[in-house]
Amino acid sequence: MPILKLGTRKSKLAMVQANLVKHSLESLHSDLQVEIVGMSTAGDRDNSTSLYTLGGADKGLWTKELENALLDNSVDMIVHSLKDVQSQLPDGCTLGAFPAREDPSDALVVKKGLSYQRLEDLPDGSVIGTSSIRRVAQLRKSFPRLHFKDVRGNLDTRLAKLDDPNGEYTAIILASAGLKRFSNEYEKRITCRLTSPTLLHAVGQGSLGLETRINDENISKYADRINCKKTQIAVTIERALLRTLEGGCSAPVGVETTVYQIEDSFEVNFRANLTTLDGVTQIERYETKKIANLDEADKFGVEVAYLIKNGGGDPILAAIHDNKSNQIIEKTNIVQN
Repeated sequence: MPILKLGTRKSKLAMVQANLVKHSLESLHSDLQVEIVGMSTAGDRDNSTSLYTLGGADKGLWTKELENALLDNSVDMIVHSLKDVQSQLPDGCTLGAFPAREDPSDALVVKKGLSYQRLEDLPDGSVIGTSSIRRVAQLRKSFPRLHFKDVRGNLDTRLAKLDDPNGEYTAIILASAGLKRFSNEYEKRITCRLTSPTLLHAVGQGSLGLETRINDENISKYADRINCKKTQIAVTIERALLRTLEGGCSAPVGVETTVYQIEDSFEVNFRANLTTLDGVTQIERYETKKIANLDEADKFGVEVAYLIKNGGGDPILAAIHDNKSNQIIEKTNIVQN
């Protein structure tokens, strides 16, 4: 029986996601045994520095060690939370498949014992925890009366800090998909989903990406069986936009993509925005297009990126890349479980 070594981060959520992929692969290939190989990444080891300072996905914080293992044949395939994957992959690597996307929205999670149901309900000065400047930049635009503080760590850690009776957080914002995948109990913690026009999600959020070696057809054939074409079209558009904007976790880029399959083509509704770090200025585009293949999806993402860049986005990107904007998420001490 062939053995496929599936690389993943060691976090609890990453292991849950890896086991979902393992189950799917083994269900479709009765002769295949999947062995999960957990690893620690730079992003896992540094849980106190803000993602904005570290550079996030565009520095390979969550992927470098995994990709090194892939390239030296220590593992055969990697499963990622796609939002953590840099827009430019290392030579020799490719994202070969994308299982069906989970809910890509962000989730507001309110401290236990409080009755608030929406951001609008929160008192002035309420402290909201998040490690994402995308979330902060967009939410400062609509909710300048709220206060945002950085909070990192695994799901257990962040929820524990939220629910600490002596803690300062009124609520935190997390990816809905992670809560749903982790357990029914965690899903119940979602107070409300945050979508447009309030908050556009991260590129690739809610999606898993399976990374393989280029031209490794033996492994690619396994990944192909669990690929969702609609998800692949959506994330290809989103990642092309991000690549062209030269963003990553360190740039406040939000997206919202809806894909409808009509016979052999796809109707796409795509919304994307870029926001200054202080939330004062936002450039947003909403475009629709009929897409026939991945090349057209990639080109569409590039087209929308240039509409944003030429519509006022270039100065925003220049300010971010030149470190002229002040970091707007205050750091807080992180206690790891």
